[in-house]
Amino acid sequence: MQRTLRIVLVDADPERRQQFKSLVAGLDNIWVEADCGRYHECLDLFTELRPDVVVVSLEEDLDLALDLIRELRSLSADVQIFATSSSDSSQYILQTMRAGANEYLTLPLNLDDLLQAMERARQMIAREQGDNPDQNKVVAFVGASGGVGCTTIATNLGVLLAQDRRFRPLLIDFDLVLGDADVHLDVVHDYTLYDVVENMLSLDFTLLKRAIVTHESGLQFLPNPSTAAEAAVIRPDDVRRLIGLLRSTHTHIILDLSKRLDSIDRAMIAIADLCVVVAQLNVSCVRNVTRVLKALEQEEQENILLVFNRIGSREVMYPMDKIQELVGRKADILVPNDWATFASAHEAGVPAVLHRPESRAVAAIEELAQLIEPALSAQKSERAKKRGWLSALLRG
Repeated sequence: MQRTLRIVLVDADPERRQQFKSLVAGLDNIWVEADCGRYHECLDLFTELRPDVVVVSLEEDLDLALDLIRELRSLSADVQIFATSSSDSSQYILQTMRAGANEYLTLPLNLDDLLQAMERARQMIAREQGDNPDQNKVVAFVGASGGVGCTTIATNLGVLLAQDRRFRPLLIDFDLVLGDADVHLDVVHDYTLYDVVENMLSLDFTLLKRAIVTHESGLQFLPNPSTAAEAAVIRPDDVRRLIGLLRSTHTHIILDLSKRLDSIDRAMIAIADLCVVVAQLNVSCVRNVTRVLKALEQEEQENILLVFNRIGSREVMYPMDKIQELVGRKADILVPNDWATFASAHEAGVPAVLHRPESRAVAAIEELAQLIEPALSAQKSERAKKRGWLSALLRG
C-alpha cells in the first residue's frame, strides 16, 4: 500500500484553506491532518504531529513565511515544505528555495501540479527515511465463532504492544453492532468509528484525537458505533481510506472483526498484512475454521496465523494430532485454558496481561505477539521462551 502523506497547511485565508482541503478530499494517501491561519501556530502543530509535508502560503507576509520555512528546515531535514503564492516571480521562487522549501506552487492550485509535487515528496521521503512496509502492520482478528476469545486475545495483544515505547498500537472494534472491546478495556467514550467515518472528507487531527480513546496501558482504541443504525451507514470504501490514513500515525492497527464476514470484514481482510484466526477445538468451531480459511483465500489473504484458545478445557475436543488433517494446516499458537485469570481480569476491568502477567495463557499471547512483531524487546522474548513450554509441548 502506498504511503499516506500527512499534511499540515498554514494559510491566513480560511477560504483558501478550505479550497485546498476540498481539492484533495477523497484522494487516497493524502491527508490534511491539521491546518492553521498563523505562522507561529504551525510550529506547535509541526512539533506535535511531525507531518510529512507542510504547505506554507506566502500570501499574508513573505518575510514571516520565509522565517517559518527556515525554522521548519532547522527542525527537520526530512520534512517536505511546499510554498504557495499567487506570484510567479523568479525572485520569490529563489528566496523560497534558498529558505529551504522543496516545492513552489502558484495559486490557484492545479490538481495535477499538486499531485506531481506530492509524488516527488513521497519518493524523496522513501529515499531519505526508507519506505519499508514492515514499519507498520494491519492485523485482522477473525473468530471462527462467537465466544472463542477473539476479542480477549486482540485486546491483550494490543496492550502488550503498547508496553514497548517504540510502538503505537491502535485497536479498532469492527464488530459494528455487537462489539464489546470497550468492556474488555473498561473505557468510556463519547465518539465512535461512526463519527470518524461520517467526517472522512474533513477528518483532521482534532476530530481523530477526540474519537480515539487512550487506555491506561497506552493502547489507543476506536470503539464500534453506538447503534445498529449508525453501523449500517459505514461503507467499505470509507474504512479502507481510514485505515490508509491511520497507517501513517500508528505502528500496529489491530482490527477486531465480526463473525459475519460481511462486506466490511472482507474489505479489512483484503487490506490486512496479517490475519489471526482464533478458534477452539470443539466440533463446530473446527468446522468453521475451514470455512474461515476459505474466505481468507477468496480475499487473496495468504499471511495467516491460526490460534486455538482454551486448550485443556472440559469441553469435548478434537485431539491435536487430527487438527492438521481436518483444517489443512498446523496451529501456530495454543493458548491454555485459564478461565480464572481471564474472569478475574474481566471483573477487575484490567487486561489479563496486566492483571496476571505470570499466567501461562498470557505467555502464549506473548508468543503470538512476537510472531506478529519480532522486534519486541529482548526481555519479553526471553520471558516468553521460558514460559512458552506448554504451547510447544501441546504442538508436539
